[in-house]
Amino acid sequence: GFVIAGAVTFGSAWLISSAVASADDGNPDHEGLVPLFLPVVGPFITIGTADPTPMGTFGLVVDGLAQSAGVGLFVIGMTKKEQLWLRNDLGRITLAPITVAAGTTGIGIGGEM
Repeated sequence: GFVIAGAVTFGSAWLISSAVASADDGNPDHEGLVPLFLPVVGPFITIGTADPTPMGTFGLVVDGLAQSAGVGLFVIGMTKKEQLWLRNDLGRITLAPITVAAGTTGIGIGGEM
């Protein structure tokens, strides 16, 4: 669950950043957007290179935090030790006739797990 959530969160945020950077790639006025191609740190570097408006700064911070959260979730998912529950109620009980003494019989119960 964490691996998928992290990959989707990071991937979608980074693809949006890359799309924004590539859309303005030919415009010399937007050369400050090139760091958006870098994952995780790109939005934070772009705050210093692109001179964004306050709303642009907020968007870049949210983008950088989303990418960081995605990477964090992915790493947690890959390194988390998962607890695996196994059934142990599948043991076998057997009933068998036994001879207790000469002329007497009984039932023996045996089992194994």
